[in-house]
Amino acid sequence: MKRTLLPLLLLCSLYACNSESPNASPPPSDDTLIDIEYPEVYELANIILALTDYGKTDKWEVRKDFPYYEEVMEYFAPVEDHPLLDSASYSRKRWKEYLSFRTDAYAFQFDEKGTLHRQNEFYAFPPVQAFDKHLALIEDFARQSKYREFYQSHQAFYQQMIKNCREEAMLDLMQDFLVEEYGNFLADQQYIIVISPFVYAQQLQREIDSLTTCNFPAVADAVAAGGVSTAIDDRVKDLLSVFTEMDHAYVNPTTERYGKEVAEKFDGALWRTEKAGYESGNATFDEYMTWATFSVFVASKFPEQAQELHYILDNTMYNRGFPYFYPFAQQLLELYAQKQPSQGLKDLYPALLNWTAQVQPALSRPMIRTPEDSLLIAFTPQTPVDITFTEALTPSDRFMALIEDNKSVLDTLYIDAEEHQLRWMEGNKGFSLNIPLPADRKQLYLTFNWGGVHPALNGENGMTLRSNSYIRLVNSEQ
Repeated sequence: MKRTLLPLLLLCSLYACNSESPNASPPPSDDTLIDIEYPEVYELANIILALTDYGKTDKWEVRKDFPYYEEVMEYFAPVEDHPLLDSASYSRKRWKEYLSFRTDAYAFQFDEKGTLHRQNEFYAFPPVQAFDKHLALIEDFARQSKYREFYQSHQAFYQQMIKNCREEAMLDLMQDFLVEEYGNFLADQQYIIVISPFVYAQQLQREIDSLTTCNFPAVADAVAAGGVSTAIDDRVKDLLSVFTEMDHAYVNPTTERYGKEVAEKFDGALWRTEKAGYESGNATFDEYMTWATFSVFVASKFPEQAQELHYILDNTMYNRGFPYFYPFAQQLLELYAQKQPSQGLKDLYPALLNWTAQVQPALSRPMIRTPEDSLLIAFTPQTPVDITFTEALTPSDRFMALIEDNKSVLDTLYIDAEEHQLRWMEGNKGFSLNIPLPADRKQLYLTFNWGGVHPALNGENGMTLRSNSYIRLVNSEQ
């Protein structure tokens, strides 16, 4: 079944960056050490990756639908047969090489002769060194394509993007919140956000030394298009990628302070799947905590957007391999609401870890039990749809569902107890309802708990029904 999901974000908590780039925005003011850069060689690496077959064909790796992308494709068309583009065409399985090529470029600068020189010993993944391996080809590509002339001619665009990114991301608001909740871990440090509009699905954060941390995020769609979001809902959603990297600098050292308690009370293997790509309990806890901290931030600053975003985050985290984000974040929100005025998120670790120890022996999420996720019925208004679940749900008289085919959403239903003859089964492990189904269709999909849905279906054990749960409806009359 085809469906549109948020990009799968690869969020790393290793560190590195270059603190001496000549392409930085003006020095930050005394009350913030957050800077934004649009570096020359980093942009070159992103353009090269965008021109490769992988960059052109993968749906999420490179952002494509914005005017600057079309301009780049046209300008660099004369060098589309350059051998570098074959060498640097990676794949989803080769993601470390892809990220190494892109991010390690930040450590390089051109000299007056157009030769690349490494400015420090930053490597995103030290054993890989994908950018270093291609230096001769990269220099030749830059010369043949006249890349440096292109970069210089677009300085006004880059500086405007820096300005828009600062406005879109509400950087000062984020930093003030994190300092208040965790302490000033970045006091007297430089925090640099390194941007290119081509970065889309994968982002990371690196620390070069004790004084400088770099964040390599995906910018908001509106920023990539040359502006800022006008709708507050979009602005809040766009904060996610920058916030959940920035707060690693606050969450990770706090988790280390509670290292013994985390080891004793949080079994990372129970809270993640293989898709997560993590092996340690601390790293798993940090990922839950960074995203849950974002939930608290949104609930505190943008309460009207909080509930919908909470379900979006749960859906995204589930698909990343962290299946119990909703109850984890919900517990943190409840603890935060009950905390003393003098307490911050850093003080809630003991209570949160006590809760994880209590619930993790029975961790599970309700799923649709109906055999093979399919149901053979007649597509008539009089025919009930009976759906059963692996665990009891909290009975609700109103929730949402989608009617979909393989390609698109046909209808969004607000299930109402009276209108749709909703009847909960004994034990609340299922329900029956009557819904309008187009008689001319051979099959349809009934979907619950997709990203952002509200109201949603939740289990009696506090766990939400698995994200994007659906049942295939087959028309017995076709």
